[in-house]
Amino acid sequence: MIENWRPISLLNVDRKILAKILFWRLSSVAGDLLSSHQHCSVQGRSTFSAVLAIREALERCRAAGWRKYLLALDQAKAFDRVNHEYLWLLLGRYGLQGRFIDWLKTLYKGAESFPLVNGWVGWPFEVGSGVRQGCPLSPLLYAFAIDPFVRRLEGASLCGVPLGIAGVPPLKVVAYADDVSVIISGTEEAQEVVSVIEQYTEASGSKVNHEKSEVFWMGEEGESFKLPDAFPEPQQEIKILGIKFGPGDYGHRNWESRLVVVNAKVASWKRWRLSLRERVDLIKTYLIPIFLYVSFVCILPVSLYARVYSCFFQLLWGNRLNLIKRNVTYLSRREGGLGMVNPIVFFSLLFLKYNLGNMLAETPPGWVGIFQSWFRPFLHCWEDGGPVKGLRVRHGKLPAYVAPCLKILRQWQVTVEGYQVPSQEASGGEDFGFCFQCVTGLKGLPRLRNEGGIVFN
Repeated sequence: MIENWRPISLLNVDRKILAKILFWRLSSVAGDLLSSHQHCSVQGRSTFSAVLAIREALERCRAAGWRKYLLALDQAKAFDRVNHEYLWLLLGRYGLQGRFIDWLKTLYKGAESFPLVNGWVGWPFEVGSGVRQGCPLSPLLYAFAIDPFVRRLEGASLCGVPLGIAGVPPLKVVAYADDVSVIISGTEEAQEVVSVIEQYTEASGSKVNHEKSEVFWMGEEGESFKLPDAFPEPQQEIKILGIKFGPGDYGHRNWESRLVVVNAKVASWKRWRLSLRERVDLIKTYLIPIFLYVSFVCILPVSLYARVYSCFFQLLWGNRLNLIKRNVTYLSRREGGLGMVNPIVFFSLLFLKYNLGNMLAETPPGWVGIFQSWFRPFLHCWEDGGPVKGLRVRHGKLPAYVAPCLKILRQWQVTVEGYQVPSQEASGGEDFGFCFQCVTGLKGLPRLRNEGGIVFN
């Protein structure tokens, strides 16, 4: 159906250059002007900070037994519905100078588009509303357009989820561009959210697609309050920013879904006639990125180690047995190896790097308050350079990722000073320095030291 199409605008290079210049100027002040819960196109925030805030809110509700709903709002044709006059007026209210706004208007005043479908070119038409998908400036402009809605939800009388940081208000809403998630604690709060949606729709011309919006129960089994008819029926599982949240160990299910995709690709790729070097490059270029996003949010479950190893080395060797030991394949090509990646070390350290790295940052994001509460009893000595305390009892109310993290920190003796993985003697005979090779082009990942061991930059 035509209404389900999402066209990408093919723009002139000179227009993109101007749009990029305006983007950098606007992004330099976006962090101060936009809501702290808007994570799109703001320096220091990202998809990860948004989805981790939702993860920690869910874990906090489970541990405390709070009865709350998570509402994921879907904006119908979000970018296409932005009213230009509303946007220019809004930017002026945020204090942007008229000359800067005039430059923005230059990109849209008198603009025309024409459809190009499978080589067929249609008649041009004037663009009267919307920000163009494919323009580097559009996500940031949309973040400003939806910011009054996000701030109105922040100011609503919602209980939210306390973050555990003194002076920081509870988490009520998480936004990444048009993906807005709201935490609701009762029927009255749900009615207030409906009222805010109606007011924003009337003021901006936007429209919430109630059919595609989703509701997820974050507490214990059973519903404690009824939602208004404007909300859809609660779901057993909800997908937000590419991560599926649900009951039980949702991290395992997210990794499982990636493994299904990878196994299908490996079954096709391993029949190709490629050299070993080409197969390693194929793994680094196409296989790792499939797991990369989920590895920041959900730690790789121990129960899936064997299957992850299997799919990587099936692609390397095809249907043959491993011709050399895996530890040899991890060596660099100069040292006689293949420069292969140890997937378990790679993905486990990615999770530790991002999550614990944010916990130890000077100005940590809001979600770290909840994350730190899980680890604080076990990492007091570790932060001072000592060992990590072990879990003596079943972790029960703790998130599923806590026990594996503590086990990795203890067994690999990862220290707080740079998160260095030790040499062969300290790690029980396996030199992790030789088991990991950083993929070229991925920033902020571990690098290999000359004397062995892994250090996070």
